[in-house]
Amino acid sequence: MKKVYQLIGTTALSTSLLLGVSAVENSDQAIAANSESETTPWYNYDGHTYNNPSFVLDYDFVEALYADNVTINGYQTEYDAKTGTGGHSSKVYDTTILKDDNGKVGTIMFDVKSGVVTKSEFKKAHEATMLVDEGDQYLKYGTLNQHYLASFDKDGYLVHMEIGVIPQ
Repeated sequence: MKKVYQLIGTTALSTSLLLGVSAVENSDQAIAANSESETTPWYNYDGHTYNNPSFVLDYDFVEALYADNVTINGYQTEYDAKTGTGGHSSKVYDTTILKDDNGKVGTIMFDVKSGVVTKSEFKKAHEATMLVDEGDQYLKYGTLNQHYLASFDKDGYLVHMEIGVIPQ
């Protein structure tokens, strides 16, 4: 009888350990999958951009720009779009969307109200992103697979942005 109790106890212990180990493995996989999906920054902007230019200084916007993961008025750029070879443009609110002949979004362009965001403020907010070209009235940055361009007026205020496939 003693051996039966030992056998039942050993079986119960083994089963508990087996279930506990598989539960830990499953929760580790869930944590890894969850953390991987949370590591890609994203930014979603809906509406008119002209009267709200300060969003371009937002840390989350800058991080998502670098990760090529910004959606503006329902559109996100695709790095393999071929907008220089034709295609068409459309407007959503005050944002211009350029698509190639296959319907892939190559560039998102929008104007912003002058007198709000200075070139130095913009440069400071985007300092972690690689600056690939700079002129008196523009800054061009590189992202993971694309570029974005900020244009400034003669007084040094942001007036226009382009995100996506920017001609070299």
